[in-house]
Amino acid sequence: MPTDKNTGVVTISVSAGATLAATNTVKITIKATKNGQQYSRDLTFTVAGVRGGANGADAVLYSIVVSASSVSKDKKGNYSVSSVSCYRQKSVGGVISTTTDGTLKYSIDGGTETTINNNTAISSGNFTKTLKFIFYVNDQIVDVETVPMLVDGKDGADGESITAAGHWESANTPYAKNSTVSFAGGSYLSKVQTSNPPLPPLRVRGGSYLRKKDGGYILSGKRSDKAVNSDWQEMTSGVEPSPSYWLDSPVSTINFTSTGTPSPSAFVVTMKQNVGGNVSDTNRFYLAARKYNGNWLAHVGATLSNQISVPATAGYTQFAVRAYKSVSDANAWNNNFVAEKGVGVANDGAIGATGATGAFPRDRGVFASGQTYVWNADYRDKVIYLIGGVYYNFLVKNYGASVTAAPTSANGDSNWEAMQKFVNIATDTLFADGANVAGFMFKNKCA
Repeated sequence: MPTDKNTGVVTISVSAGATLAATNTVKITIKATKNGQQYSRDLTFTVAGVRGGANGADAVLYSIVVSASSVSKDKKGNYSVSSVSCYRQKSVGGVISTTTDGTLKYSIDGGTETTINNNTAISSGNFTKTLKFIFYVNDQIVDVETVPMLVDGKDGADGESITAAGHWESANTPYAKNSTVSFAGGSYLSKVQTSNPPLPPLRVRGGSYLRKKDGGYILSGKRSDKAVNSDWQEMTSGVEPSPSYWLDSPVSTINFTSTGTPSPSAFVVTMKQNVGGNVSDTNRFYLAARKYNGNWLAHVGATLSNQISVPATAGYTQFAVRAYKSVSDANAWNNNFVAEKGVGVANDGAIGATGATGAFPRDRGVFASGQTYVWNADYRDKVIYLIGGVYYNFLVKNYGASVTAAPTSANGDSNWEAMQKFVNIATDTLFADGANVAGFMFKNKCA
């Protein structure tokens, strides 16, 4: 039973010499897809097996003629035709005529067969799926015609309106159902009327929420760990800002007097973080300290804290504190650190009676035109200056001098002493990769 997909024609053929019953049912299944949904419909046809009569007698063929091949029902309940009827037809020797031979019956939606006369109208409202007509002659089915009911889908229910309510604010609660708000970088839709925020903000004593400088709310913990409140549906997820970390200390140099007394005797280093412009202490990392005299030696063991106190022990040229994500890395003092802070050492009295080199180094930051830099009994000024794309540290070269000119060479000049040639300072500050000093970023460069 081949089918031409272009024309939709189904061809039914019978081999010569094949034996056919008086009535033969042919079922054709039609499938179609629309908007991703597949629909299927079965159509049934009856093919009569006509046998030759006695010699000289004409062949007789019976059929049913229906008033409609199908009935359509629209979404408002209206039918394409109000009723369906049929009549019996007889073909004898090629002459077609209406006939009352045999018995005509109908069946609604596969139900009981009921006898009817030609042209009896069956109301379209009496069936929902199929109306079948069956033609019997001598108790044999000679034809069957099925009229399907084609029903349009109903319109969906009207959608509920959605209100754009801006940024979620505690002062604007409660929010009505189907309100969209922005919060913590994401957007959310309220499923019910609610006063709850989409994500839990941080509260202070008294119940009020903590706010950021930009007016947003500070979440209580990491955003990625927070579950959306059941009153809200997350539409788009906010991206938590990437934090930056650094170690901070008010001390950059330990000064040892000629008698070996350190000032200060100890210093504190604090772990800081910046998340979305909000700076705070953090205790998420292990802090460890070491001292240097040619080799890095253990000094203060790893501690999971936001601060570490480091004693200023004599006999060492510098101290360093590092922050690690794991205690094993902190104990190993490897390169997996998150941040690093170095503190240098200065010793008084190397030159003698004048006490010139005993002057305390004074960090003046980046060299500024119009400023005067000195080396006197109290201070010896240190500056940072850019030469050839690299920042170098310099000290005023001559005791008693007042300098206003900028350094002219990385190796120093008549006014400035390059830091690496000053024997009394082992180091001032260790600059970790990415450190920010006076607004300048350092990349793998040490003073």
